[in-house]
Amino acid sequence: MQEPRVVEKLELERRYWRQKSIPWHIVTEHEISKTVFDNIKHLYPAGRDALSEAEVADRLAFYSPHLLTKGNLTLREFSQKIDTAYALEPVQCLSEFRQLLAQRFLIFDITTPFSKLKLSDIELIDTGTIKEKRHVSNQ
Repeated sequence: MQEPRVVEKLELERRYWRQKSIPWHIVTEHEISKTVFDNIKHLYPAGRDALSEAEVADRLAFYSPHLLTKGNLTLREFSQKIDTAYALEPVQCLSEFRQLLAQRFLIFDITTPFSKLKLSDIELIDTGTIKEKRHVSNQ
């Protein structure tokens, strides 16, 4: 991070957030575990996918009963079963879960490797939090 322009941009960002009294830190892959880094790297692209309120509501309504059973299947195993049972495109269910996890409509312990994530490890956030989150992000 020796590039003068990069340092300058980061300093401007730091000052902006300090002015708003919001903590701001630089975190690199050297300061977090490999598992956390890999999970973030895996989920980050799905966080940019735009989901309408109706899409989020439909997906949560469909997947919630499965999550509430606290199944022992891994997310990958569950996704394969759903894809097969509903004749979906391969990995469609997994992709939808990635979006919901990346956008924090569903949460899990980020220190659990994504490949080992079980349905029982995933929690729904409450609907009030969902509405608040969408309002803050102008969706």
